[in-house]
Amino acid sequence: MTLLKSRNVHLIKGDWTRRNEEITLFLNRYERVGVPFYVIYSPRHPQGLTLPEVLTKSMFKEMILKEFP
Repeated sequence: MTLLKSRNVHLIKGDWTRRNEEITLFLNRYERVGVPFYVIYSPRHPQGLTLPEVLTKSMFKEMILKEFP
């Protein structure tokens, strides 16, 4: 979490357990039909950069460092 705080990165988590329409529309916008789904919004990718469904801690850290130097 220190890495995220130091770069002013905010996490948002959606719970799709009960099939929320808002989350469904969000997933549809990225042509996804299920979870997990990870996306990073950054100055370089204001429309969002989709990350792999299988995401390791090291992959996540690498993306944060790249998108928020």
